[in-house]
Amino acid sequence: MEKALEEFRLPAIVLHGIIMLPGMIMHFDLHRPGDKAAMEDAFAGDQTVFVATGKEPAPDEESEENDAPTLEDVLPIGLRARLKQLIRMPGGTTRVLVEGNERARLLSLEENAGGKLLADIAVLREGNSWLPKELSMPAS
Repeated sequence: MEKALEEFRLPAIVLHGIIMLPGMIMHFDLHRPGDKAAMEDAFAGDQTVFVATGKEPAPDEESEENDAPTLEDVLPIGLRARLKQLIRMPGGTTRVLVEGNERARLLSLEENAGGKLLADIAVLREGNSWLPKELSMPAS
């Protein structure tokens, strides 16, 4: 029997050169002002975020190409994750500690006026018929 899809709209962060899996706890630094603002909002709220992986390496921090990624720049499967810690470091960097919870499909990605990324996602559950066979979760 197919389980109902759970869809969410969450603050999003796109990692470059890092893939996070369910159950992993990891920390990483945020440099883009919109990413910092989105994670601070999430931390003040229910602490749930969407973590995705970018298809290309990150641009240099000083690069003028340090724009927010688009849907085409991001892999279609990411994680719904819980923010566990947010630390403002000297020099303006923000370090976050996150725990991956569940795989999710990215449905849309948009940048709001403040530069924050927002993702519409569907949590992947066993029995989702629209999930490609190579990404299907084995029956438990």
